[in-house]
Amino acid sequence: MTGIRHGTRGTKRTTPHRYVLDQKETKAPPKINDASLLALMEKHGLGTPATRARIVEVLLIRNYVERQKKTVVSTEKGRALLKVVPATAQSPELTGQWEAHLDAIAAGTGKAGDFMQAIRVYTQELVMAAQGQAATAVGTDLGACPVCQTGHIVASKKGWGCSHWREGCSFTIWKTVAGKALTATDVKSLLAGKTTREIRGFTSKAGKPFSAQLTLNKTTGAVAFVFSRKEDQPHAKAHPSQNAGRTVPGRPV
Repeated sequence: MTGIRHGTRGTKRTTPHRYVLDQKETKAPPKINDASLLALMEKHGLGTPATRARIVEVLLIRNYVERQKKTVVSTEKGRALLKVVPATAQSPELTGQWEAHLDAIAAGTGKAGDFMQAIRVYTQELVMAAQGQAATAVGTDLGACPVCQTGHIVASKKGWGCSHWREGCSFTIWKTVAGKALTATDVKSLLAGKTTREIRGFTSKAGKPFSAQLTLNKTTGAVAFVFSRKEDQPHAKAHPSQNAGRTVPGRPV
């Protein structure tokens, strides 16, 4: 450069950077409701307009997700399932790809035989991967029996009971209480000595709907309703039907 001799050392002036730290809080991701869930399914090509709502209902019926007020959240059973299912099978893009193949077959540009062969190969890979894993029970570890303290709580077709029923322990929590199906999350809350969330959809003997929490008497093994307000109590006792036994419907505590 002009005016600078070879070998001359120069000096460099620097201006220090100034940083301003703003105190802000991160925001949690928005909660998912039915509308946003259906929109996500449409975005990823899951199902059709006629089947998406049914897919969500199946997830609810099988207790993989549950409704909490206006939101849809995963249950412990659903989260446990995700731990054992390979990541490739969880990807919505996979189902989207399958839907695209089916559309191609319907349009005459794809071959059904090739698609079914790819499904067979993928299924075999999943089975081989599962065989290499340690056995994992999904949503079945509910702890010790609160009454006899020796057996463990196991799920059956109609409810949850003590594994020592042959030895005389009759502790049972029926899956349906006053016409409302309980979730594994509700049962775990009861077994942990906690009062459940407020559950909507119970039906009284008079056929009237009502909401209540549930609590468990660990001495007797009885499940009872807890009403936050007196006016919430049904005028008639709740339907006993399949809720007899150790479930005590309609009895506030």
